[in-house]
Amino acid sequence: MNAIRWESPYEKESHPNKCLYCHIDEVERIFKRFVDFYGIKSSALSIVKEVMKYHDHGKLNPAWNFESNITHSNYSAKYYFEEVRNREVSPETALILYLILHHHGALKRSIGFKEWQGLEDYMRSEDWIKWFGEHFKFIERVNLADLYGLFKISDCLSASGHSYFIPQEIPSFSFEKFLPDEKRRKEQEALRMIGRLGFLRAPTGWGKTKASPLYFKKAKKAFLILPTITAINKLYEDFAQIFDVGRYFYFYDVEALEESRVLAEYELFLNQHFLKPVIITTVDQMILSFLQVGSYHMKRCMFRESAIVLDEVHLLNPKMLYLLLHFLRKFWDVYNFNILFMSATFSRALMDVIRERFADVSAQTLDMYEKEEYRALRRVKFELNFNAYLEDFINDAIERMENGARVLIICNTVEYAVELMRKIEEYGVRRGKVMLIHARFTYDERRKREQEIYAKLKEPHILISTQVCEVSLDISYDYLYTELAPLPSLIQRFGRVNRGLYSSVKEKPNVFITNAKVKNERYYPYEKRDLEEAKKCLEEMADFDREIQILEKFEEIESKEELEKRLEDAEKDLRLETTFENLYRTGYFFSLDLYEDEARELLSYRESFSTLIIPFGDVIIGGEDAIKMRASIENILKAIERAKRGGDMQCLREMLTRIKGYAVSVPIYWLGRNVEFMRYRGIPIVEKISNYAYHVDYGFIKQEDIAVIL
Repeated sequence: MNAIRWESPYEKESHPNKCLYCHIDEVERIFKRFVDFYGIKSSALSIVKEVMKYHDHGKLNPAWNFESNITHSNYSAKYYFEEVRNREVSPETALILYLILHHHGALKRSIGFKEWQGLEDYMRSEDWIKWFGEHFKFIERVNLADLYGLFKISDCLSASGHSYFIPQEIPSFSFEKFLPDEKRRKEQEALRMIGRLGFLRAPTGWGKTKASPLYFKKAKKAFLILPTITAINKLYEDFAQIFDVGRYFYFYDVEALEESRVLAEYELFLNQHFLKPVIITTVDQMILSFLQVGSYHMKRCMFRESAIVLDEVHLLNPKMLYLLLHFLRKFWDVYNFNILFMSATFSRALMDVIRERFADVSAQTLDMYEKEEYRALRRVKFELNFNAYLEDFINDAIERMENGARVLIICNTVEYAVELMRKIEEYGVRRGKVMLIHARFTYDERRKREQEIYAKLKEPHILISTQVCEVSLDISYDYLYTELAPLPSLIQRFGRVNRGLYSSVKEKPNVFITNAKVKNERYYPYEKRDLEEAKKCLEEMADFDREIQILEKFEEIESKEELEKRLEDAEKDLRLETTFENLYRTGYFFSLDLYEDEARELLSYRESFSTLIIPFGDVIIGGEDAIKMRASIENILKAIERAKRGGDMQCLREMLTRIKGYAVSVPIYWLGRNVEFMRYRGIPIVEKISNYAYHVDYGFIKQEDIAVIL
């Protein structure tokens, strides 16, 4: 290639109305604000500053302009390699070239740089790996990735015209109006006294989530980690009244587009990269950041100097719990965490398991069940009916609803929930008086149904649900009919009835527990032994009088040894020391080579083998509404193709977001041989799937039920 006559950085614009020199100057100033904010002192600073100085110099190539399709990263690396380092081959040069080449993407091991075609092989060689390991021990590798992430954040802020951005600490706030119950607020104030590691166990309705900001204390930033999107959205509405708060989850862009009708790119950027002083997010987003998925370096660094509040920690499956505890402990000193674990059903066994991971850290526990008034709560009285199933109580539920009661029916499977919905409709109960919600509706439809439920909370009705209501919906019903489930799940379900702390004492049953209808043990969400254990415990509590007795019974069966064994099994399955921590894989620097949706499959809460799909074409059934849904998806797909051809990136982003709103969570085994699909944004769009169809009123249903419903 002929020698390039590079243009002037003082004259050539790297961004509209901004010369390259001005852009780099802005990036350096924003970057310094972040480094000072987090107090990072590291030898890696010199490396990142070198990358920052030359990352966009490829735009000085005469062939590059705003209209061209030329990628400047390779030219920038060429500029550095030829003009600055004079083709010097050294480990440090290789690292800087690598970082320049990847400054618009993830830190993947693959490298393409034709000026030094052996660069990838060199960075995979024993010599380079040895040099990198010796010069960048664990803490310095973390610092290098984080500083690189802060540079990238600074680069994006400058490029988008937001060079004025200043990282903000948690603002001061007043809780008098936010927590109006003065007596309880005095109890909640005890959260301020908990140190860097703490545990909170409090009964349903005590307000632990709303009071959690009292724990933020001296941290610069705060993360509230909640189990469901619904819980995040509800808390966001509350917290937005008192301080600057952001939220982020997999479907956040869908929510943002629905709320504003247009994607606000800057607000989306702030939330997606955890730039607000207080962020509400899900545990999978946190773990994905520490697992180094995608451009993790632009997110993980934001956890420095933070307070992390983890709600409903008991819901985590063994793999997620292991990963969470592993990374919290690994980064404890580097990031200077403050961590509060919370749950209404926190067993002492789980607390002990967590404590052992932080054996050298002083931990405090705030247990509201130590107070007699909470030990005396009697909001629930149950009746056992193990010789019957939920369908045997349909008449009873309808009668209670017609007499003015709100009735909740919880099934263990979607199939049974749909079956009960159909049976109640056959009794003549009209839509609106009976509602159905479960996890196999599209994201948009499920959100719509949740809004309808909240709108009818004060009216008599019947809600048929699966486990999704255990923690996601902040609801209180008069009566609960539920299938037998493991004791922790039942305790969560009891929390949906007579929910207020000052609710009336129950002398007559308001919870009715029936036998579980198990059609296929292989795909049933609960193990047979867990159901049998729960049944035995419930039968032993014939003299049940207070809620604390259920928790105490749970404590008897929740074995620390069994929890440890499950975590050990998770550790063996995950093999982090070989699949993740090894320098030849990620080595706490390189990105994990997984797409986000694939990683989420591994890290799901309830079904460890679930995935997202978008139903399309003949998969969608249900009359006129089905026709409209098929047409809507088809129109979006056509708009995506038009936007691609026309280079309309704003339209493309909005259409990709809209198609994401039709995603449904389904068991991964559904995607077998008899499935036809294409992918958009990593989500399969399914045009054919054997044995199942998506009904607009009932969600995904089995083929054998389709004829009955139609």
